[in-house]
Amino acid sequence: MVHLKVTDENYRRSPLIQGGLEIPVEMICEMDDTPRNRAIMERYKTLITTQYKEPGQDGKFDDCTKDVLEELCEDDYSDAEEELEANLDAD
Repeated sequence: MVHLKVTDENYRRSPLIQGGLEIPVEMICEMDDTPRNRAIMERYKTLITTQYKEPGQDGKFDDCTKDVLEELCEDDYSDAEEELEANLDAD
C-alpha cells in the first residue's frame, strides 16, 4: 500500500525535459518484508539518489533525461533477457 501526502501545493517544473510538472509529496510505502521487495526498495533509493536532483540556487535544473532513459533501456533489456531465460528453462 502506498500513502502520499502533498508537501507543497505549488507545482514546479520536472528536472526531466519530458517530465512536465511535479507536485512535491511525501510517500510512505508498505510492503511485506521479502528479499524481492527489499531489492525493489534498494533499486528505488538508488534511482532517486543518482537520477533526481533538486534545482540549484538559481532555480534551474540539470536535465537528467538522457541518463534516466539510458538506465531504463538497460533495465528493460536485462529484464527481457531474464524472462527469456526463464521461459527457455521451462520448456
